Amino acid sequence: GPGATDAAAVQVHASMGGFDPPSLTVKAGQTVRVELSSMDTSMHSDGGGWHQFAIDALDIDWKVGPLSSEVFEFTAPTSAGTYSWYCDICCGGKENPSMQGELRVTA
Repeated sequence: GPGATDAAAVQVHASMGGFDPPSLTVKAGQTVRVELSSMDTSMHSDGGGWHQFAIDALDIDWKVGPLSSEVFEFTAPTSAGTYSWYCDICCGGKENPSMQGELRVTA
């Protein structure tokens, strides 16, 4: 898969095996930079190597193509909580537990 391009960004790798890491912890109100990478090739039969990082509660819906990465940025909510993320493009979609993760926001 692609290597990191932004040393300041949190690295999140998505593949047909799931997310690595499967959870992130950030501080409330923190600006967070995430480099989302798809580790799958375009030959991946389910989704063509595309992956998604979506958190409905935060209006986040990022997508990256096969063997590519992109840096995204968001501001964490100002109060503590746990938010679920998912990929609904391939590998059984958001119902597949390996295609889910958690964003933990701490005070």
